[in-house]
Amino acid sequence: MVDNSLDAAILSVDGHGGKQGVITIGYDPCDAGGNIDDDADIPEDLLVKEPKELVGKENVYFKIKIEKAINLPM
Repeated sequence: MVDNSLDAAILSVDGHGGKQGVITIGYDPCDAGGNIDDDADIPEDLLVKEPKELVGKENVYFKIKIEKAINLPM
């Protein structure tokens, strides 16, 4: 499967406090119920190289996962 993790800055609520931490998030394709079957093949129509290839698909489901959050304020 493709590496699908991203480290993103967490900004202050008011926008003036700057960077308040880092969150690592990822995603996996799943069915409408949020189930992921690691042993199942991903349907051919979801194997795309560019996100714009998903435009026009009736339903596409992903499970978002938070892998870690660091340097958060108290």
